[in-house]
Amino acid sequence: QGSDIAFNVYKGTTKLNATPITTSTNYQDNSTGTGDYSVKAVIGGTEETTGQKAMLTLQNNYLEIPLKAASGKAIHLGYVGDLDGDGEYEYIVDRVATNVSQYVDAYHRNGTFMWRVDMGPNSTNTDLSLSGPSTISVGHADDETVYDIDCDGKAELLLRGANGMIFGDNKTLNATTTQTDQFIVAVDGVTGAEKGKECAVPSDLLSVGNSTGHFGICYFDGVHPTLLYKAKAGGTRAMMDCAFDFKNNAWSLRWKAVRTPISAYPNNHQVRCLDVNGDGFDEEVNGGYAVKDGGTVLWNMASQGVVHGDRWHIGDLNPDRPGVEGV
Repeated sequence: QGSDIAFNVYKGTTKLNATPITTSTNYQDNSTGTGDYSVKAVIGGTEETTGQKAMLTLQNNYLEIPLKAASGKAIHLGYVGDLDGDGEYEYIVDRVATNVSQYVDAYHRNGTFMWRVDMGPNSTNTDLSLSGPSTISVGHADDETVYDIDCDGKAELLLRGANGMIFGDNKTLNATTTQTDQFIVAVDGVTGAEKGKECAVPSDLLSVGNSTGHFGICYFDGVHPTLLYKAKAGGTRAMMDCAFDFKNNAWSLRWKAVRTPISAYPNNHQVRCLDVNGDGFDEEVNGGYAVKDGGTVLWNMASQGVVHGDRWHIGDLNPDRPGVEGV
């Protein structure tokens, strides 16, 4: 548990803090001399024998990563994740534009380009309400994230896509379905290749249009990560919550729940995954309602007059009150 972990900070072999640090995750070094910084965890009062070496001081206080050419494409969203399992973050950015296919690029911290995923011709329509089946990163929607979804020590790029996607190994997604079917896809963090086989997004919203929405990672069983997808179609006309597991290189639909009418489920422009009731299992919180594993609604504030909102926050915002609060 997080409350059982403290930290010691070292410069070379010299410990800088007098007692283990428990109240923050930052430290200002006012000592003299030089040496590489490292941090060792203190768990249950015992310091671990090995520590993680800190990144070298950044020149000009920022890290500059030159990007591979992508004419006319801007960056909308960026992510970090340890794609190759070496203990150091890599950087993932999407490259988006109007009327041309979108890209997702991966880079090492030293600026070395790793791979690119071309979202294909189905990503060229970037209308938020009626986007293409493989369009990502449009408006407030993301349809992408980076996480070690199979717990193998290496993070994957997770996407909602469609036929015509070209992966980092130059192989194209060409499922034996209709051209506009949508899929959940895992991309190998080292090679950029598709990992396992894609999983179909439930078709419940297709009568309204292609889905687009928000990704989150929930530990519904308290142990393993699950990909949560809050999907919308036709702008505010239809909505669905669904959860996917990725184990042994295979996706499976954990559950789905269509939210109708959408006005009865006050939702915001992002989902949050956290344990709101202290039972050791994550819930999905979608602004004005919360969902347990299986898709069952834990609570809904529609009857209290709560309606759609944009940005919001939830956490232990009031330390003097037990539990979490949302604003």
